[in-house]
Amino acid sequence: MIAERGGGDVLDPGPLWDIDRQAILDDLVKRADAGDRAALPAVRELFDAVPGVWDAYGNIATIAQNALIDLVAGESVVTREGIRKTMAAMRADVSGPNASPLERLLVERVVACWALSYQADLAYADSLKRASPIESEHCQRRQDRAARQYLAALRSLAVVRRLLVPTVQVNVAERQVNIAGGDFHIGTRE
Repeated sequence: MIAERGGGDVLDPGPLWDIDRQAILDDLVKRADAGDRAALPAVRELFDAVPGVWDAYGNIATIAQNALIDLVAGESVVTREGIRKTMAAMRADVSGPNASPLERLLVERVVACWALSYQADLAYADSLKRASPIESEHCQRRQDRAARQYLAALRSLAVVRRLLVPTVQVNVAERQVNIAGGDFHIGTRE
């Protein structure tokens, strides 16, 4: 149902949603996409009535990630599902249990850049087999850019996490203890 469109990472609409409502929404979406202006208010009403349903249609990060998945998986539904599961596991691992909204946004970027970086790796490897040296060099530059974007996304997430952790300083006699996110530094005051 909804999870199929959003890659399994869409908010669960819970007990308010059922197969009948999904069928109604699917029909309304088809009509609205075909230009039926009367269908759009009904779509809005369903989006407002059931939290999370709209996410399957409007989460740009998910749409972009699905486009990357389609690019890599091609026609293989098994590969597509495997990539979705891998990305969902990565998202959960990198987010952790108590991620802030900013961290969750950055984690989405990390996951997208991961997919883009490895897709560029695949394209470069394929170009070495079939393309001219000029095309291969283009693919290698694209691969380098994708890897830099991935590392930049990871770095941004690390910086935000470091900034979100409060620093505690304790002075006991002549010893100073700084504690930040589990890192301990013990030194003397001068």
